[in-house]
Amino acid sequence: MRTTPLLVKPILLYSKYVRAELTSWRNWGNGLDVGAEVARIGEELGSLKRSIGVPVEFKQVSAVSSLNDISSVSSDVDSSDAVLLYAAGGWIEHIRALASRKPTVVFLRHRSGHYYLWHEIIHARFIRMNVSDEPSQPWLSYSDVVVDDYGEVAARLRALYALKNMRGLRVVSIGGVGGWEVGAKAAELARDVWGLDVVVVPYSELESEVRSVESSREAMEEVRRAVNEYLSSGGVSIKVPAANVERAFVLKEALLRILRKYDAHAVTSPGCMGDIIRVAKTPPCLSYSLLNDEGYAGICEADFVAIPAFLLLRLITGKPVFFGNPTYPHHGVVLMAHCTAPRRMSGVEREPAEVVTHYESDEGAAIRVLMRKGQTVTVVNPAFSGRRWVVFRGKIVDTPAYPACRTQVEIQIEGDWKRLIKEMVGFHWVMVYGDYVKEVEYALEKKGIEVRVIE
Repeated sequence: MRTTPLLVKPILLYSKYVRAELTSWRNWGNGLDVGAEVARIGEELGSLKRSIGVPVEFKQVSAVSSLNDISSVSSDVDSSDAVLLYAAGGWIEHIRALASRKPTVVFLRHRSGHYYLWHEIIHARFIRMNVSDEPSQPWLSYSDVVVDDYGEVAARLRALYALKNMRGLRVVSIGGVGGWEVGAKAAELARDVWGLDVVVVPYSELESEVRSVESSREAMEEVRRAVNEYLSSGGVSIKVPAANVERAFVLKEALLRILRKYDAHAVTSPGCMGDIIRVAKTPPCLSYSLLNDEGYAGICEADFVAIPAFLLLRLITGKPVFFGNPTYPHHGVVLMAHCTAPRRMSGVEREPAEVVTHYESDEGAAIRVLMRKGQTVTVVNPAFSGRRWVVFRGKIVDTPAYPACRTQVEIQIEGDWKRLIKEMVGFHWVMVYGDYVKEVEYALEKKGIEVRVIE
């Protein structure tokens, strides 16, 4: 997916103290070597940039100790997406002058270096503004504060990067929009809440592109070359006629042409079960799998209840996402299944797979991906209302072959699985390799969406 980096302005806020007789003249954390601290922060951010996993650009570290200093870096702050504030000193008005301009993550040192003043007082002095037992200002929440741990900083920046790139992300929806039984209202919420740019095109346009591919000798030669490369790449067994696989690659090329035409990187359709099959002579299952492995987003059923969750996870992780049907949890395990899934679930190597028919129609080419047993995963379940998401960690324990959608994973639920039964909302779930619960929580807090983590 085409994205732009998150631009972050790092700022060291410090205090200058002058000794005075017979009175208190310094706060906690006195004695900071500002030059050495700026250099250390620069080195730490270099390491963070190499490990964070998403495109982030850190501007030059600025050290400020007054409102005039802050004013001098205001243009740099305003041209950034976020502030990373090292709150070693300063006072309430200094933090307010920065946090009120841009989303701000506050980094505090306790044991990781020279002690920072705001480790002592940020809870009462700033978040609760000296007057309340509850947060009393709109700029910083408890989750915006990190102590010593750059892993926690990385989680927040990944979330902010994803939120930035969700805005204006174009999704082509072929044949209309859906949202399971919620319908077009789900697409409206996706536009209003997440800023998605939803472009609806008719099935006739897809049909025209399919016929264009079929009628072009050069295009069909490229399709056959791609089929041969896929089949010879290893790790995949074919249990359908070769013609079925070729049809899926023809559809993939037609979908790519539509994506290029509309300058988009995500495609979906409510007609997976019927209209697409009639137009393309194949369901889109294998075609979507291929697109997801190549960095696009091919998403089932135009379900705009789940599409924001799919795209958010894709942006947070940089990895393909599995979209599927949940089942009823029992004995700590839940089955999740669908007839399409990426093979590059780790973002790199392909998982072994079988190409089979789409289950419900027994047509075309779908895929059964044998996902990695023992793999930790993050699962997100969005509500039909769009205002509440349920999130949990789990571990893949099996990849069975029930008479159901082809890619199947049985997930051992980490946490109170009986609570999950009561909390389940909406319908479709999305799943990604790795533990990204913190990132999802932080992103949803910024969007004002309630999140319920099963623990």
